[in-house]
Amino acid sequence: MKNILVSLLLFSLFLSCDSKDELDEVKINESYSFVTIEYNAGDSSVVAEIFNFPAIEYSNGTNSDQIFPVNSLEGWYETSLFESEDPEAFKFDSIEVYVPSYIDVHNNVYTGYQKWEYSNVMQQQQKPPFEIANNICVKPNTKVIITEKLFFNKYKVNYRLILENDITGKYMFIEGVWTGTSANHYAISVSSVDL
Repeated sequence: MKNILVSLLLFSLFLSCDSKDELDEVKINESYSFVTIEYNAGDSSVVAEIFNFPAIEYSNGTNSDQIFPVNSLEGWYETSLFESEDPEAFKFDSIEVYVPSYIDVHNNVYTGYQKWEYSNVMQQQQKPPFEIANNICVKPNTKVIITEKLFFNKYKVNYRLILENDITGKYMFIEGVWTGTSANHYAISVSSVDL
């Protein structure tokens, strides 16, 4: 009887070790590496928009020129949001990708210089990859009125994320829709009136 109990104990110990190895193997097989992301633009993937910054007025009531600095693009951000109906799409941590920054008339997609997190949690925001600073010379006894416009594009494109299983080498394909905005160009207008 004692031998049967010892045998059962050893057998159950062997099974528990074997199941732990299986669990570890499943966990290891869930490890994937980023390969690439492809974007596919169709007709109406781009909508051109204009953001009008509030007008700025500055008065120089002195007898000498003054320089007035204008920090353009303050408060404007580019955006990115990934969406997918695939339940496995967003289970991966720390994947950063380049997103579209320009789509030409032939629907060729060009990515920008900033990386974004591959995430559907919320619409992400980043400052544009460039800054515009202007120093406006304001003549004596004049007031300047500065108006600024940012021309930007709203994009909506299909994407295909390709990942590779670190153990098996098999590829995983995730498809969805990416939406975002990207700055195109900027315009400033300065008018002045006597005080």
